[in-house]
Amino acid sequence: MDAAESSQPAALLNLSIFEVNKVAVQLAEAQRSGDFSGVAEAARELREAADGLDRLAELVAHQADS
Repeated sequence: MDAAESSQPAALLNLSIFEVNKVAVQLAEAQRSGDFSGVAEAARELREAADGLDRLAELVAHQADS
């Protein structure tokens, strides 16, 4: 595995962490303010973060098989 391949999982994990944290902030703000209008968007972003984690898991499994 070269340096680019080994850095890809870390980059995907960092992106997923960022996305999950962003959603957590949005949901906390909705809870604090009582304005739940952004919850649907937060749910979509959380699904995208989960998709990113799925891609990460596939990438790690593929690299382990190589």
